[in-house]
Parts: sequence; C-alpha cells; structure tokens
Amino acid sequence: MATMQIAVILWLGTVALLPAAMWALSAAVRGRRLSAELARKLLHVGGGIVLLVLPVQSEATVSFFGLLAAVGVWFYVMRRFVPLRRCFGAALYSVPRSSRGELFYLCGIGATGLIAAGDRQRFLLSLAILVFADSAAAVIGMCVIRRHEIGRSRKSVEGCTAFFVVALICATVSRWCNDPVSSGGQVLLFAVPLACLCTVLEACGRAGFDNFLVPVGAACLIPLLQAATPPALAFLASAMLTLVAVAVLTLRYKVRQTQ
Repeated sequence: MATMQIAVILWLGTVALLPAAMWALSAAVRGRRLSAELARKLLHVGGGIVLLVLPVQSEATVSFFGLLAAVGVWFYVMRRFVPLRRCFGAALYSVPRSSRGELFYLCGIGATGLIAAGDRQRFLLSLAILVFADSAAAVIGMCVIRRHEIGRSRKSVEGCTAFFVVALICATVSRWCNDPVSSGGQVLLFAVPLACLCTVLEACGRAGFDNFLVPVGAACLIPLLQAATPPALAFLASAMLTLVAVAVLTLRYKVRQTQ
C-alpha cells in the first residue's frame, strides 16, 4: 500500500511538471533560441527518463496507466484548442512535418507495460531503446549535411545507423547487468538481433508510428531471445545483419541511380 501511495504522488508530480516543461520549451522555440526538432526530442527524452526512474511495478499499475491517460488527454486538448496550443504546443507542433508521435509514444509505452507483465527489466530495456536510440537517430539525422533518405519515410541511413549503435549499447548493458556471467559472445548474440529488429521497425515507422513499433517489438522479442539456444541466436544475428546490409546496399544503389 505504501508503494502505491508513493507511486501516485510521484506520478501526480510528473503530470504537474509536464505543462511547465512544455511552456518553457515552447517559449524557447518561439524565441528562436531552440530548434523545434530539438525541443521535441528533449520532451521525448525527458518523459522517457522519468518513466525509467519512477517505479513501474504491479502495485503501481493503476497510477502508471492513469498517468498515461492523463498525459494523453492533455495532448489531445492542447492539439484541439488553439490558445493552449499557442502557449504550450510549440515544443511539439512546430516541426515541418505531420506527426502524431506523441500519441503513439504514449500508446507504445502503455502496450509495452502490458506485454512486459511486471517484468521490469524487459520494460526498461524496451523503453531505453525507444528513448535513447530514437533520439540519437533524430539528432544525427539533423546534423548530417548529406543525408541518404530511405524512400519517402524521411528517415536516413545515417540516422538508422546511429539508432542501431545506441540500441546495441542499450541491449548489451542490459544483458550484462542482468546476467554478469554471460560471455561477450552470448551478450552479442542477444544484443545484435534485438538492435537489428528495432532498427528495421524504426525505419518503417512513419508519422511517429515508430514510437509504438519499437518498444512493442522489443518487448515481444526479448523473451524469445532469452529462451533461444546459441545456434539459433547465431543464425538469427547473421540473418538480420545480412538483411540490413542488403537493404543499405540497395538504397545506396538507388541513390546513385537518381543522382
């Protein structure tokens, strides 16, 4: 009962701080002190870190989904009412593209919580990949001068590469923390397929839908990788790396053909 009360207090504090953070970031965007894309990613990372730090336990299920519902209502109301959108929404809606990533973000976190079913490590790894790898992909994609875009998805090879590297780091650290006696080969056989799958899902997601696909896909794959035998993991890692390599080479060929 005490855990539940503490969780509720923490969640309520988080809900109260969200509008303040959005107001400050929106003011910075309107004053051209911060780019709209960077402000959006700061909210993305900040919200994810809050969920990584705060308790996500079976006793706190009601408060956890209550928080997601409250934030979802806030986003919906802000999107619908122009005065609120002007005051708080510049941090989310000033990017030059149509996206419902903030809503898919909430749905993805909620679905991941249900799939994880109380497995905190599974939930945290799925969320960490979404928070850190996706943000790294966006930052690298913005900073690269010459982008190699993937079809019409506005995703780039450079951004997806950054996503894969950070996802691989997240999966490696998580595996070593949960199973310190694992060898380097065993860790990589777990981390490489997971990072590859999440990278493919990230590249496929349009209009922010990758915010749903990535954590849900990771949460579904993690127990399968944990239960798989080393030969199966080796085959899966090789197959996924080959698939990614073929996709990159095909893309480079198409880019050269269009130049």
